[in-house]
Amino acid sequence: ENVWIEPEGLERAFEEGCGALESPLTIFVSSGSAKDPSWALRHPDRSTAVLLCPAQMEWFRQWESLPQGQRGAEYEALKDKFAEAMLEQGLYRAYPKCRGCVEYLQVGSPCTVQYYSAFRKGEVYGLSPAPSRFRWNITPDTFLPGLYLSGQDVITPGLGSAYNSGLITACALAGVPAFLRAVVRTAW
Repeated sequence: ENVWIEPEGLERAFEEGCGALESPLTIFVSSGSAKDPSWALRHPDRSTAVLLCPAQMEWFRQWESLPQGQRGAEYEALKDKFAEAMLEQGLYRAYPKCRGCVEYLQVGSPCTVQYYSAFRKGEVYGLSPAPSRFRWNITPDTFLPGLYLSGQDVITPGLGSAYNSGLITACALAGVPAFLRAVVRTAW
């Protein structure tokens, strides 16, 4: 199961422009291993978890131009603070039995995302949700024959949108009538 943890006072924190770790975090907790029925057989007594939280590039800007792995102790200390906050406010809050069981932890920042994906501001989840973005005509079709898009940027931001865009892309690939026949056939 995916868990979203949203603290009280979050709106106030955004309105006041709180800095890094000055207010409780919104945290997404998920476990791919919990969703894999064969995981326990292949990796007994082991699990994986992914914890995500919003982080602004401004909080990490001073390290942006430094090479990956060479950003220094202050940068690592800030990532460690995020790790502790995400464990306490996220994983241990949602799954208290995990306390004391974490054997390996890796933390990324917007600088990390920027380095590996080349996104200018270290953003992770696609197009900006600014109002101007919704004036674009984004569809699964592209100008390249046979290349289709799928994911949250086809509709609106978010996990649910990513799921629904898969249906829209399937309609574009199979044609709406063929897709609807397949859906009706599997529903009954």
